[in-house]
Amino acid sequence: MMWALLLSTALGFDAERELGGHTFGLPVAVEPVFVDSYISFRQGLGVLTLRDVRYPGIPVPLELELLGITETLRGQVRVGKGVAVYALASGAILAGANGDSALFLGATGGYDLRLGGTGTLLRTERSQLSVRVGGRRTVGLTVTPANLAVDLLDDTQRALRRLARGKWTESILSSQRAWQGFAGLSGATAISPTVGLLASVSGRVGRIDVLTREGEEGGLGLQLGAGAAVDMHPPKSQFGAQVGLQDRVDRLPGLVDTLPERHRTGVVLQGYVELGQVELGLVPSLATTFGTGIRETEWGLEGRAVAFF
Repeated sequence: MMWALLLSTALGFDAERELGGHTFGLPVAVEPVFVDSYISFRQGLGVLTLRDVRYPGIPVPLELELLGITETLRGQVRVGKGVAVYALASGAILAGANGDSALFLGATGGYDLRLGGTGTLLRTERSQLSVRVGGRRTVGLTVTPANLAVDLLDDTQRALRRLARGKWTESILSSQRAWQGFAGLSGATAISPTVGLLASVSGRVGRIDVLTREGEEGGLGLQLGAGAAVDMHPPKSQFGAQVGLQDRVDRLPGLVDTLPERHRTGVVLQGYVELGQVELGLVPSLATTFGTGIRETEWGLEGRAVAFF
């Protein structure tokens, strides 16, 4: 981070994030709007609670809880007037926080890689509209120890043969892989020197492959998302805050039985302080997912560091 700070000091302040006398902090609830150069790092802790989980042979619904960590590294470089390219890499791993959770869900994790570009479509004294396009690769793995016990009860001889051949992982491991292209619009407008508004909409489409102990399936995945945030940053103050909302819908034609459609809504808060060309922030969040028959609630707390150059 120190080298980025030195580089940003040498190159001077970039007024890209200033509209109508208001300087925007880097948003977390919406996709970035501005075509500037920066490196950002986020690391956090999360708690995921799953309610009404049904498992074969268990007569009552389960409530499972997982604890995890997340990391995200993002870099963007302006390559021309109104044009920038960026890359993002993020990962997460969660594990069962109690006996039932460790047995029936075990652990889950994955990574997300993105490459894309951002371009300015329109910029006035108080507003900016930008477009984003790119590609994305995601991989997720889940370990379910209880599946091995179920296989032993259903077909003991077959399960023992698989164990003897070292293929026991086929029972407890499942995976999800996707290649997607995406496009979206992001906008910002200054209401006053103290208050600004941010918003973004995006869509993703691509192939999703799911591997479980029952076999492998593949199909088309569609995702639509939107976000909005209020940025409060008084002039000549180092301190700022954001209040944001996120909404996302996943539609999976042909994979509804394997991966039910999901609707995720979240609230994201951010408090940040600017130290020269470095921005430090604290990001608490709360999200809920519905539409799958399982009620999901996710709490998160992240620390964020950004160096502009």
